[in-house]
Amino acid sequence: MPQTMSQQLMFAQALSAMLEKLIEQFLRYNLHGTRALKPLSEKTLTVKLGELPFPLSFTVNNEKIHVSTSEAHYDCCLVTSVSTLIELQKEQQLTDLIRNDKLDIQGDLKVAQRFADIAQSLDILSLIHISEPTRPLYIS
Repeated sequence: MPQTMSQQLMFAQALSAMLEKLIEQFLRYNLHGTRALKPLSEKTLTVKLGELPFPLSFTVNNEKIHVSTSEAHYDCCLVTSVSTLIELQKEQQLTDLIRNDKLDIQGDLKVAQRFADIAQSLDILSLIHISEPTRPLYIS
């Protein structure tokens, strides 16, 4: 059954809110905290995933990352898929992905690189340890 426009909007809003809370939690438990965000102040990275009918925009403001589905303004835009993002984490050559039309980058590449550095610096193992079944992670 196809989703209605209101269902898609509700899903987009829920996903944005969930991602924003998760990122906030990751940053809280990161050794570098929000200091890593300072070079990205007022910058926006928009990601258009083939699996989603809407973009995800990550904007740094007041040492927080805000997530929205707006693409009205961005400093850098990535057009790709989830599987390609996974390939990027596996140290796949960026130029190969672009050449094979798996990744399109528009705008300031430095913004994408800084967001990627933050994503890689997050201490995910600590967060996973905190969220073990005996000690659930509560997102407030």
